[in-house]
Amino acid sequence: MEARSIEVQTVCLGDGFVPASELPRLLGCRQDVRDWPVTHPETGRQPDGRTDQADVSVIGEAGRFGGAFLAQAQGRLCAARLLERSGKMLPAGLERSRRMYRDNARFQAFLWKLYQPVVPLPVPEDTTILCRCECVTAGTVRARVAEDGIADLAALKRATRAGMGRCQGRFCQASLMKVLPEPKSEKDFTAPQIPLRPVPVAALARQKPEWRGHVRVPIPSGLGQAVQSASGLAETVDVVVVGGGIVGLFAALFLAEAGKSVVVLERGRAGALASGGNAGSLHAQLMAFDASADTDGPSMPARTLALQRESIRMWEALRGMFDRDLEIKVCGGLVVAETESDMERLRSKVAVEQSLGVDARILDPGELHGIEPKLKQGFLGGAYCSEEGKINPMAATQAVLARARRAGVRVEELTALSAIAREGSWFRVSAGVASWSARAVVNAAGAYAGEVAALVGRRLPVFGAPLQMIVTEPVAPLVFSLLAHASRHLTLKQAANGSLLIGGGWSAGLDPVHGHPRPLRENLEGNLWVAQRLIPALGAVNVVRSWAAMNIDIDGAPILGESPDIPGFFTAVTANGVTLAPAVGRHVADMVLRRSERPDLKIFSPARFYGDPS
Repeated sequence: MEARSIEVQTVCLGDGFVPASELPRLLGCRQDVRDWPVTHPETGRQPDGRTDQADVSVIGEAGRFGGAFLAQAQGRLCAARLLERSGKMLPAGLERSRRMYRDNARFQAFLWKLYQPVVPLPVPEDTTILCRCECVTAGTVRARVAEDGIADLAALKRATRAGMGRCQGRFCQASLMKVLPEPKSEKDFTAPQIPLRPVPVAALARQKPEWRGHVRVPIPSGLGQAVQSASGLAETVDVVVVGGGIVGLFAALFLAEAGKSVVVLERGRAGALASGGNAGSLHAQLMAFDASADTDGPSMPARTLALQRESIRMWEALRGMFDRDLEIKVCGGLVVAETESDMERLRSKVAVEQSLGVDARILDPGELHGIEPKLKQGFLGGAYCSEEGKINPMAATQAVLARARRAGVRVEELTALSAIAREGSWFRVSAGVASWSARAVVNAAGAYAGEVAALVGRRLPVFGAPLQMIVTEPVAPLVFSLLAHASRHLTLKQAANGSLLIGGGWSAGLDPVHGHPRPLRENLEGNLWVAQRLIPALGAVNVVRSWAAMNIDIDGAPILGESPDIPGFFTAVTANGVTLAPAVGRHVADMVLRRSERPDLKIFSPARFYGDPS
């Protein structure tokens, strides 16, 4: 082949256009996996745009690239179907539109075949950047896949940040998929998030009414279908941990390091649900907007502060045992007050905290801007806790998972618990066709802990409470502490890469098709309004995504301990999972191992809900 040189200013390379399927995916439309021109999910539809959702039609290149004539034919056929459904007169020329659709679909298939690439793309070198938004190289991706045993794109995203930038994976997803097993369904791709494109905070921020208390929702069952095993044999292990979130993984890690054989059952992917959707605050103080701040004397949240502070110290001490940076930083927490009632609330809160040994103090207006220079002028004062901090929850969860596997923990992903039965002093734990015989069971199932406890005849008042979070594009340093408001729902902090994480307990909803947690627009608007009210410069910063996860609502404190009338059945559940994970994991492991137990932890026992038979 003759080589020629052409003098140009710009070279554009295309390795395969694919339709933007985020909107139909968010609406719950069925997706098919396509591998040409690159691997991607594609909305299943009929020639008239019909999808499996009766109220959603997808026409033109929103479903598949086919050219203008094919899109016109689809548009006419879709309009005719909708007119017929509403009892209106059908337009003329429908047969011509059907013929146009058939002819152009056939012609387009020939075009795809004619212009099919004849030269495959080379395997990228380790220094090649696969994710331009987050500057993630092929070498980093390959290392995490090999070392962490990653098999799905969502886990790779959490481990490397690939696909988390402004494009949300639209440009790099196909390249990342090449280092993973062939996807079998839509679930093997990353979930689309809103907004679908970057939007300035100021364009979304709207004042919304404040509220007290989490919104509890009925959630779909987390249990699997019981299947009778052909052999009836059960593998013998020391402990079965139900739930592969960060609390369950820490418990399994500490048990394995003590020489116990441990199996973790996770109905989804380990660390992918509440732990993977956490905003990463390390709380050492009471949340000012929580009703517990108004309680005289130590409430359950206040009595948990000692455990939270212990756990934060554990995070700092443990960081050296992991093979990656967890981005832990004790940066202090600042709560600002707008009104005199806010100030009174903070004085009461700080008094309780100081009585419990927390390093907290009241600030006057002049001290606020020494901590947060970009804070809006006019706040009356605030409260500051030097012990508050932040962590990268995605890196932390993946690090604990990798460490647990190296310690010998077997993590059974996509394995939903179906039954627990007593066999003398042992438990028979079943998940699908598999079963294990274990001396102890640790219930670390988060929002599904009540359902798991019911399998052994106990009731735990654990309720699902979906919460949502927001993340912006990376910007220059803007927020230096963990920032909150005295009477409005807000937590605001800046991650190591410059992105701002905005949360504070705003409730999410449930996807009406799949039942997954899904952000609510009005709560996104309200959360952003409060954040911009504190830091006006946020208005010009772009929101790149929001997400929701299933948190839990109990009585303001973790559930930690052995069931008083079912020896060997332990519970380790908390709504403040990332903060409390190392301490709760360590203490429940010590309880299973029958090491010396701390009397101060008895207040967290499940016995508080149904009494102690002793």
